[in-house]
Amino acid sequence: MKVKDCMCNHVNYVKPNTSVQDCAKMMCECHIGCTPVCDDSNRLVGIVTDRDILLRTVACNKNAETTPISEIMTCDVCSCKEDDEVTN
Repeated sequence: MKVKDCMCNHVNYVKPNTSVQDCAKMMCECHIGCTPVCDDSNRLVGIVTDRDILLRTVACNKNAETTPISEIMTCDVCSCKEDDEVTN
């Protein structure tokens, strides 16, 4: 099976300067636990999870309204191509 056979075609994402609060609201509305972070060229630059928001914002007493997602996202993201094979 190829990745394209089991992937989502419509992916919600945020920009690095999106506030943590706006990102969390979008994730809540879309019922998702993580979202990619893409630059202005729609190139993947990071990923943020609901756990990142909790541990890197709430637990650190950062202001979710003013903290950009780039401050808490994971930058070293592994990715694949849609024609890659899915293996066990």
